[in-house]
Amino acid sequence: MALPIFFSLLSGLGLSGISMILRDRGKREVLPMSLSTAINETALASKKLPDGFKTGLWEYIKDFAVAVISGFVLSSFIAGLVGLLWPGARWAIFFVVFLIWGGIGIGVIFQDLAARQSSL
Repeated sequence: MALPIFFSLLSGLGLSGISMILRDRGKREVLPMSLSTAINETALASKKLPDGFKTGLWEYIKDFAVAVISGFVLSSFIAGLVGLLWPGARWAIFFVVFLIWGGIGIGVIFQDLAARQSSL
């Protein structure tokens, strides 16, 4: 179980890095960030792109893939901790935490799409 978690974490970090590199192409300045700038940088990429859904869709898909992989890693970690105390519930806890993570992610998608529709 440790090897799939390691590869999931590694691919999630790699995809996140690739997403940031592609999003910030051409920007060469390296300055310390304020807290508000850091919050804006970590927001969903599709909310930061004003030039339409087509450009933001690819960024949105990459951000969502990173979120799903992160949810898999978080669910595995929590299930592993619970499995130390109650081994029979390990998989049930994994699926419950992963479904909650996915439900929150789908809620964010619907909020973003509703905000897009109201801004058009």
